[in-house]
Amino acid sequence: AFNDFNERAFQIPTGQRELLLRNSLHQLYEAVGPRWDVVLIDCPPSLDLITTNALAAADDTLFPVKLESASRTPFARLWTAAGEVKDAFNPDLDCIGIVGTFAQKGRRHSADMSQWLREWFVEDLRWLVFDTSIRASDHVAQSHGQRLPVTHLARRDKIRRCIGAEDFAAFAAEFVSRAEIGMPAATETTEDQRIASNA
Repeated sequence: AFNDFNERAFQIPTGQRELLLRNSLHQLYEAVGPRWDVVLIDCPPSLDLITTNALAAADDTLFPVKLESASRTPFARLWTAAGEVKDAFNPDLDCIGIVGTFAQKGRRHSADMSQWLREWFVEDLRWLVFDTSIRASDHVAQSHGQRLPVTHLARRDKIRRCIGAEDFAAFAAEFVSRAEIGMPAATETTEDQRIASNA
């Protein structure tokens, strides 16, 4: 699907190809109306035309960041790219937040990266980093391999405690809270979910 999109897009002049997704979503909205409260556009971790289209079409951005030091440069580049798309194609684009992923309890690099993300922003914007982090787990990897939400996997396999499902549920609650009030969420998380406190 990605190859088909890129092949089609590059037949269209620059300045229009970046708006393919936005135009398509507008057409869909006009055809079926407001059926969904939130539409999530998932992108591959690359700065390609698909990501540009997603940024040009979105109201808000959500940045998942793997909590390891190697993620610093890719995150900074993506943040800059989002700003460039905002300036060129989508002046109303905003950021709803940044969520840490692959967090590992007791591992210094996870805590260090979480702290770096907050310190990367000026103080007034540090709330952008969600309190909830998604911990690394076999269940999350397994659900990805089976193309299932980890919550569905947990129910199907009757997993007694699935930290992936717990973390995504906590993140979803924090995300909805932010989306509804348009400001930092005041949600409580467990000690395990506050990965930075486990340094």
